Amino acid sequence: MNAVVLTALRLITRFKKDWICIGRRPDGICGAAMLIASRAHGFHKGQVEIAKLFRVGGDTIKRRLLDFK
Repeated sequence: MNAVVLTALRLITRFKKDWICIGRRPDGICGAAMLIASRAHGFHKGQVEIAKLFRVGGDTIKRRLLDFK
């Protein structure tokens, strides 16, 4: 589980380098990073489950994924 968190933190630093974090709430960015990291490590969590965990809407997660894309 620590590997997922470390991957999410690396993704967030990458978001910062690409200026994706500017003007956005941190909950959505953390949710998108956690979703990408969990899927990269084999945990298949849905967008709705991550959205509930970070208390953001499902659309917010989808938009942050599109931003990172």
